[in-house]
Amino acid sequence: MIHVVAFAELEKEKADLLAELATYKSLNITLQQNLNEVLQRAFSKTGPSLLNRPSASFESKPDGGPDELPNSSEGNNPPLNKNTSQSTLSLYEIKDGTIHIGENIWIREEVWRKMTSTTKDSLFVKEMAVALWGTATLQRRSVSGKECPTNRHSQKPPLTPSKLHVLRVSFSDWLKQKEPERGEREKRGKQVWHYISQKLQDIIKKRKKK
Repeated sequence: MIHVVAFAELEKEKADLLAELATYKSLNITLQQNLNEVLQRAFSKTGPSLLNRPSASFESKPDGGPDELPNSSEGNNPPLNKNTSQSTLSLYEIKDGTIHIGENIWIREEVWRKMTSTTKDSLFVKEMAVALWGTATLQRRSVSGKECPTNRHSQKPPLTPSKLHVLRVSFSDWLKQKEPERGEREKRGKQVWHYISQKLQDIIKKRKKK
């Protein structure tokens, strides 16, 4: 009899825990939805939303080559550093056909629209790297600036820290619009260095083929 009562109590506790877990899941979903609404309102006040933008078509190259935006302006789209006080600038503020992406760096709105409309993490990071540095600069840089252990004469200067920061923040904001789960966003966000390294290698390979 005692065992029956104890088992019944355990079953009741289990049911209570499952009900509590379901409540937490519901609250988490509601919190994520509210957060997305707040972000949407914030972007609509300071600049174009990362979601509500006209879509641009993307196609991966059938030969498995590097991801590139159609009609990409590689090397011809250096970021515009406007002489405006950073304290008066809003993130993603639009002005004269350009958009402020942080650190007083502006890029053409058309290029930003194409990048943010993609659904591929690697494509967003790689194209933003081109928009920030240009292909000519990227082929002369490395992610860390450390000497290559297999080629001591191949050491290159590192990418600009402030621009790397801008890229990481923009990628993080873009992920918030695409991925509601925080853990998954953090996991995908850690790939940013890998994608940049891939882009640098893509540029080097293209250069060697010429």
